[in-house]
Amino acid sequence: PYITQINDMMKFLGDEYAWFGINNRNETREPYYPSAPFNPVFYRKDRLELLDWDIVWYTPQATERGYGADYSRFMHWARFKDLKTGQEFYLFNSHFDHKGEEAKQVAAGILAETVKRIAGDMPAILTGDYNTTEKSKAYATITTCGFLDNSKLAVKNPVNYLYYSQARYKSINTVSQKDVHIDHIFYTPANSKIESWELVIKTYGGYYGSDHLPIVVDWRISE
Repeated sequence: PYITQINDMMKFLGDEYAWFGINNRNETREPYYPSAPFNPVFYRKDRLELLDWDIVWYTPQATERGYGADYSRFMHWARFKDLKTGQEFYLFNSHFDHKGEEAKQVAAGILAETVKRIAGDMPAILTGDYNTTEKSKAYATITTCGFLDNSKLAVKNPVNYLYYSQARYKSINTVSQKDVHIDHIFYTPANSKIESWELVIKTYGGYYGSDHLPIVVDWRISE
C-alpha cells in the first residue's frame, strides 16, 4: 500500500494498533514519497510487544532492481512478544516481484535462508504477496527447505480456497484447482500449528479493499 492507504487504515484501526515498515525508496520517516509502495506490518499494541525489526532486500543493492525484477523488493522481519502468554515469535512479511522469474527464485532462497538464520528454532510465520503459485520453482524453494509449510495445506477445510487470491479490486473468480494462489502464509510446523485458514471474500461498499484478498489463519504456538 501507499502511505495514503496506510493512513486510511489507521483511521479505521485507531490507537489500538501500530505499524512499522519502509517503502521501496528505503524511507523510514516522514515525509514519505507519495507513490512509493510500503510493505508494512500492523499489530495490536495491547497484545504484542515489538522487540526488534529490520529489513532484508531481495536485490543486489537497496532500492535497486535486480535479477529481472520490475521493482526493488524486500521483506520485513520482526520479533514479537505475546503479552498474554509471554511467548516470543518471529514474523516475516514479503513482497516478491510480479514479473521476474529469476527474481522470485532468488527472493525465495533469501527468504528461507533468512528465516533459518534469524528465527532459528523459534516459532515463525511468513506472510505476503509472493506473486507465485504452488507450481512455481520459487514456491518449491520455500516448501522444500525442510522447516516451512503452507498453512492452507495444514487444514482439512480451507475456507474459500477455490477463489483466486488476486481480486483486482472489483471482481473475483472461482477456479477448479487448489494451486492458483499467489498469496501465501507459511509457518514452522516443528513448533506451531494451523487451526484454520480462510480467504476473505467480503466487500466494502461493493468493492474489495485491495487487488489481493486477505488470508486469515488461526496460528497456535506449541507450549
